[in-house]
Amino acid sequence: MARRPRLFEPDIVYDVTVQTVDREFLLKPTPEINNIFGASLGRAQRLFPVDLHYALANVNHPHLGVSVPEERLANLEPFFNLSMSLVAREVNRHWQRKGPVWMSRLHIIPCVEDDKAEERLYYAMTNPVKDGLVGKLSQYPGFSTYRQLARGETERYFYFDRTAWWRQGGPAGKRRLEEFIEWVSLDVAPLPHQREMKASGRETRFRHRLREAEERFDELRRREGRTVFGVKGLRKLNHRDRPRSDHKRSVQPLCHASTVEGRVAYELRYREARQARMTASVLFRQGQFEVEFPRGTFPPPLKTMYYASLL
Repeated sequence: MARRPRLFEPDIVYDVTVQTVDREFLLKPTPEINNIFGASLGRAQRLFPVDLHYALANVNHPHLGVSVPEERLANLEPFFNLSMSLVAREVNRHWQRKGPVWMSRLHIIPCVEDDKAEERLYYAMTNPVKDGLVGKLSQYPGFSTYRQLARGETERYFYFDRTAWWRQGGPAGKRRLEEFIEWVSLDVAPLPHQREMKASGRETRFRHRLREAEERFDELRRREGRTVFGVKGLRKLNHRDRPRSDHKRSVQPLCHASTVEGRVAYELRYREARQARMTASVLFRQGQFEVEFPRGTFPPPLKTMYYASLL
């Protein structure tokens, strides 16, 4: 099945998630994994500035919410590519494994209305609570932007500048890798429709809405007779394990919208951009590389003569 073409637009929150390979617990909460995730997002954000609204790493899938203004629209794709690539490389290095970390390409879905963007924020941030891993998000030992959203705190993460280390000779050189530590911070921005709110008001609103969601999940667990997995259980997880229940596949929506009007309006914009991209792609593959693609879309990959000869 062909992949759905991307369309990135300014000031729209993109809700992002992806599963690990075989749904293994490769993002199991540990201080090392938390630092890897934060440092990878921070490094990508430093090179390709975006507005990161929320981020959380469940045991086998992350959640992100990202948007950009018009002048930084071109940063979205490289930010996603670099951040997830850095996470995958460092996760493999940490667990001493090889091969892909992510099961598929990122699921990137636009939230075309403000209330839907806020709904996805709370869905992402309460994901460990919904899954019964912990009773409250504040208890979750994995990576999340909870402290930034609830208290306005700034988090810093470190990484090893391996490029600089190799320039100095790498393992055969005289300098240790530990001498090439770099620090990076992760900036968390308010949702586009909350930019005019005071920081204290946003933090209070987040804590109240979070508490309401936690109480709903707690009541649901009690009715169903389920218990919380707990922090101790999370620490005992084996990163090679996977959930016992089967993964229920669902159709990926074109967008997140709370009204029919919002969804239809986006579908019309997407259909128009897809048709224009299709026309440009035909010319591009015919060798007209100067053809202009619609804003927020991307050229198709070109097959080399060597690759085509293997078909």
